[in-house]
Amino acid sequence: DRVAVFSLYASPASFQLESGSSSQSFTVSSTDNWVVSAGASWISFSNTSGNGNGSVTFNVQENASDSERSGYITVSGVQSGLTQNITITQKGLSLSLGEQSLEFEYGGGTKTVEVHSDGHFSVKNDADWLSCEPSATSVKITALPNSEMSPRTAVVQISLDNSSLSKSVEVTQYGVSGIVIGGFDDDNDW
Repeated sequence: DRVAVFSLYASPASFQLESGSSSQSFTVSSTDNWVVSAGASWISFSNTSGNGNGSVTFNVQENASDSERSGYITVSGVQSGLTQNITITQKGLSLSLGEQSLEFEYGGGTKTVEVHSDGHFSVKNDADWLSCEPSATSVKITALPNSEMSPRTAVVQISLDNSSLSKSVEVTQYGVSGIVIGGFDDDNDW
């Protein structure tokens, strides 16, 4: 009696992926028919079975959270029952700012805050004396002149869309300095 010897290998054994959606593939070397299945709802396949040697393309959805997630793909031999797991690790979204605070003179002006993120962001500002103009990688913040003596402050909120990630920029604008016009000298000796 001859006993069939089965082998099953999948390569690579793990993937480290960025937060965005992507397509990846791995190879299967086998002396058996095989099927693949995903251990996470965010992983899908273009083909789920094969015979002998082949490759499998899989897709991962964007990870819209700020925490890393892991899942796996199992390749199983149909006759042999051999299995091999491939680990999929996907980074979470990130958001960081070049500045956490800005200061403006009483005359106002425009300053730019660099935004480092791997997703789309939106800007929220409740101060009527500030305007914000976002681009893909930064936010231009413009302050109107402050005619009051006292300084004023505001917070500009920069949030990653479809995520809980949010950072704030504290904006301070100085007031008009107390300028004395025409001083009097009162020490006349009579």
